[in-house]
Amino acid sequence: MSNIKRNAVYNTLLSLSQVLVPVIVFPYVSRVLGPKGIGDIGFVDSFLQFAVLLAALGIPIYGVREIAKTRHDHLRRSGLFSELLLLHFLSTFLISIFYWALFTFHPKLAIHHELFVISLGMMYMQVFMIEWLFQGMEAFSFITKRALVFRLLSVVLIFLFVTEADDTLVYFLIIFLTGVSNMIVNIIYAKRYVVLRFHGLHLAKHLKPLFYIFSFGIVVSFYTVLDTALLGLMRDTSEVGYYSAATRVVKLVLTVLTAFILVAIPRLSVSFNSGDLSVVQRLLGKSFGYIALIGVPAAIGLMVYAKDLIMLFAGPEFTPAVTALQIMTASVLIVGLSNVFGMQILNPSNNERLFFKAALVGMFVSLTFNLILIPYFGLYGTAITNVITELAVLVLLIIYSARVIDFKPEWLKIGEALLSCAPFIPISMLIRPLDIHPLLGFFLAIGASAICYFVIQYWIFRNQLIDELRRQVLRKIGVI
Repeated sequence: MSNIKRNAVYNTLLSLSQVLVPVIVFPYVSRVLGPKGIGDIGFVDSFLQFAVLLAALGIPIYGVREIAKTRHDHLRRSGLFSELLLLHFLSTFLISIFYWALFTFHPKLAIHHELFVISLGMMYMQVFMIEWLFQGMEAFSFITKRALVFRLLSVVLIFLFVTEADDTLVYFLIIFLTGVSNMIVNIIYAKRYVVLRFHGLHLAKHLKPLFYIFSFGIVVSFYTVLDTALLGLMRDTSEVGYYSAATRVVKLVLTVLTAFILVAIPRLSVSFNSGDLSVVQRLLGKSFGYIALIGVPAAIGLMVYAKDLIMLFAGPEFTPAVTALQIMTASVLIVGLSNVFGMQILNPSNNERLFFKAALVGMFVSLTFNLILIPYFGLYGTAITNVITELAVLVLLIIYSARVIDFKPEWLKIGEALLSCAPFIPISMLIRPLDIHPLLGFFLAIGASAICYFVIQYWIFRNQLIDELRRQVLRKIGVI
């Protein structure tokens, strides 16, 4: 097996574990800790994620690219690694002082002092996680095997020790300790690739290239992370718990939906740089068709089966999350389309500044609408803001991408997909009253909905992507 294929296999396993672990853990933890416990952790975690992003300075992205350039030069690689690690540590130290002051003196944050202390340890843990070193060296075998082991370990520990509603601290501590164990293994393994140095280092040369990556990350985090923090500050952390349940479901669907988009980016970059616009148009057309084909039924399915999903995924205590999830289902399709116009057009064509402008507008839209809507509508205001923000960003990405390439998406495919989703509601109404186990009923409804959807897409709308997939399957089994 070639290195590329082997790396693809490892990346697939890693992605599957990222989806499966939350599916296994969250239904259990949400029922044990309840909305309050989940909300407390989600509230603290929103501050932690933003602080970690600030402290990282964009190194996790920049480091992968720069380490890859020094793959065959141990001396240069060791110097680069030492410079980036020291920068990360110094910035973390400075940010941690403000972070500690914030949760010590702010009354609403001080209530969660113990959780914030653990999160402070997580900040420093991220410095020495050095995942970017292994990614730059394409050590995907190590990354995947190590991640699988520690994710499995965390699952086992959570099921063993998180058994009561008061175990919020225990749950957060398990995440921290498994993370520290992960970090120690990384430090030991890193000796294969680098030697830490403290002399002859030049930190300043990295600041300018890091600035753009850092700025972009901060802007995006304002409307992807801080909405949870604002909700917790302006309302009760139980509402954060409900909102976290809804966002987790949406993120799981988006992880699967955007997998194809990410795979196509390297090929698009090469085609843009070589001026082969016919290949670019073909790939973009396929990506748009894929998002329409999968994104629309995913969004409609989430809306129709939102109650079933929340009951199965989080439990009856999280009923308020149902409406929030139904509101946010639109963002599934919107974010999918944003990936086409942003990640597949603006980024590969070296127009990141236009992507940054769209994200900057998104930040202001998110902040404005959250401040207006949260006091009146709570988590539903946050959910509405999420959709409005993503829609504003998408509109700008479409406008900006038109400056780069004359790409004309087949918007009609979205209408065809919507019409193909028509059977979802009658199917759900027929299956819900049946006297069967809720899980069996849910999968039966999803299966029947999917079959009806793809039959309509293939036989009525003659969707070419489905026909291509059918032909590939028939070739694999030797029929054609």
